[in-house]
Formats: sequence, C-alpha cells, structure tokens
Amino acid sequence: MIDPKRDVESWCDLVEECKSGYSDSLAEYDFDLHVRDFLQRAIDSSALQSVNGYGDFRESIELIDREFIEIATVEIPLANGKGLGWWHLRLPARGGEEFADDVRDRIGVVIGRI
Repeated sequence: MIDPKRDVESWCDLVEECKSGYSDSLAEYDFDLHVRDFLQRAIDSSALQSVNGYGDFRESIELIDREFIEIATVEIPLANGKGLGWWHLRLPARGGEEFADDVRDRIGVVIGRI
C-alpha cells in the first residue's frame, strides 16, 4: 500500500543514510530502494495527479532525487537494466564494510569505505 507521506519520509531517510555512507548489505540497499518504486507509482497515478497538493508532493520527491543523484555517483554495470527505475542503477560512492564488500563481490565495483 502506497502512503505518500510515509514513503517520501522513507526516501529522504535513505538518502540521508547514503550521505554518510550506506552501512547495511547490498540486498538490504536494494530492498530499501523499493520505497522509490512506490513513489514512482504514486507520481504516475492519474488519481493522485488530480489531488490538491500533488505538485508539492512531486516537487519534494524531485528535491530528494537530486540529492540522491549527487550522492549515488557510481553507476551499476548491468547487461539489462530495462524495467528498473534509474535509482536502481546507482550506488553511493561510500559505504560501510559490509556494503562495500558486497558491492565489490557481487557487482565488481569498488567504492570507498566509511
């Protein structure tokens, strides 16, 4: 169930965590990104587009997205990324030991450690 207010806050919290370096596993990072999938569904919803405050809702997401783009500067090399939102194709440049090791071992990309 999409809850726009909760999901915007969750997206913001994830971006804040990424600023200091994501510290959980790569699998958890992928799971955490699903909140942005929910937000995209809300953005694309014709029912929500007609609700008062939709413009502010969308603008708040765009602000957080811009922050995420500044932080998640490492592109994930995928053979086929079709069907995935752009946020699934980026990683923060720094992470905790577990995250950095997972990224190296599973994706073959080296990121900085916090």
